[in-house]
Amino acid sequence: MPDSASVLQTGMALLALENVSTRLGANEVLSKLNWTFRTGESWALIGPNGAGKTMLVQVLLQRRPYFQGTIRRHPELLKPERIGYVSLHQQKQLIAREERKERWEDYSGKEQAGLTCRELITEESNPGPQRLELLAAQLQMDDLLECPLRQFSNGELRKTLLLRALFADPALLLFDEPFDGLDANSTAWLKQTLGSLIQNGLPVLLVTHRTDEVVPEISHVLALKAGRIFKQGSQQEVLCEKVLRGLYDPTFVQGSAHAKLKRPLPLPETASPLAEPPVVMCNVTVRYGEKVVLNGLDWTVHSKENWRVVGPNGAGKSTLLNLICGEHLQAYSNDIRIFGHKRGSGESIWDLKQRIGLVSSEFQVKYRNEIQGRHVVLSGFFDSIGLYRQASPVQRAQAEAWVAALGLETLAAGEYQKLSYGQQRLLLLVRALVKHPELLILDEPCQGLDPQNRERILRLVDRIGHETATQVLYITHASEDTLTCIDRILRFVPQADGGFCPQFEQSANSS
Repeated sequence: MPDSASVLQTGMALLALENVSTRLGANEVLSKLNWTFRTGESWALIGPNGAGKTMLVQVLLQRRPYFQGTIRRHPELLKPERIGYVSLHQQKQLIAREERKERWEDYSGKEQAGLTCRELITEESNPGPQRLELLAAQLQMDDLLECPLRQFSNGELRKTLLLRALFADPALLLFDEPFDGLDANSTAWLKQTLGSLIQNGLPVLLVTHRTDEVVPEISHVLALKAGRIFKQGSQQEVLCEKVLRGLYDPTFVQGSAHAKLKRPLPLPETASPLAEPPVVMCNVTVRYGEKVVLNGLDWTVHSKENWRVVGPNGAGKSTLLNLICGEHLQAYSNDIRIFGHKRGSGESIWDLKQRIGLVSSEFQVKYRNEIQGRHVVLSGFFDSIGLYRQASPVQRAQAEAWVAALGLETLAAGEYQKLSYGQQRLLLLVRALVKHPELLILDEPCQGLDPQNRERILRLVDRIGHETATQVLYITHASEDTLTCIDRILRFVPQADGGFCPQFEQSANSS
């Protein structure tokens, strides 16, 4: 499939790091790394949240400097654009870019041309249409080239970013958490494609939190912990129980994650159940041009119910979330009631937001403020991106209690934008909880988290669902995200015509 890989002789050093160290401010993030990536090899980069994986990726892409050591690069990699880069963060930026166009159209009445798959891929490089057609056919994407990106599912967007990276004929392909947010079918497709690229000779560096995402074709694994190399070697040498226990919390398997959740949580006093259902949707339809995302949905979340929402990429799960939160303008042309208030009937959106806690990947993209982690948590009281009001002593005490209960004091004291993606996600979850919302909406909340933090968050959500009056809406693809607090399931089932049919189920946990 790629061309450049064929000119690289096996055994030559693609990248060689010698005593490389980096800083963020006064803090050393990577310390004296010695690592060589040779042709004929493909590597996985693993480690817990905050290990330094993101920093190493930025150094390899020449987007971050290093203050100590040397990096030798193969002549094919002297220019940063010779590394093909595919990441979840790129996808989120792309979504945000298209959403800005949609908002402009809605408010101005003037149509803005949305990017098509072909236009995105060729806007920076254009070796020729024949090459694009060939690559698209090889990736089974030829029918997507002329489609607008704003209509794409997560899986289709991820395929588009991969096609764009391959179109530039990279000498090395860097995948940064490529499986996050994908359904089972898209994950299987991407694993198969990744394996085929490696077999065809393209060197690949896969960054992941999950060892089950390391495909068999990956030959070597580099494990980072606290900015240092913990272990490197063949996949068999590194992905063994002894190494993984030490890489993550060595007592994690003995229940330390559960023990941390037994620390007192600043839960509110028992509140009365809601008098009105928090969510009622009657015959809700959402469309983008000719594409129908939701078609006549009738759905009620009754008082004291916790729901799980599941379905393939493109089924409309995130659209559902945005309708509830008032972030989707078509909410006002449908019969939707939130806490008994009909959308568009003059209710204050800010009063409703005060009653909702939200964690989602899209929201994390928007939260780009350079502020202290503690201020991110405090901003949850005001539903703002950034902190622009003075928090009261009671609010500050409540925020500190949540931070301490989850052991996030170090993250809260740090600069938010200098934290890893997973560390930012933990702070945003606390931000959603500090105001004790009546409805907690979690859209893939464990995305970007290592196994230990994933377990901590799941146990925390279970406690919220069982021990408080807060109702939970949990949206995920991950079948292993098991929650005992879930009562009902809304499942979007694929139909023969390409649409999705809502199916309502009783959870196995429900009595």
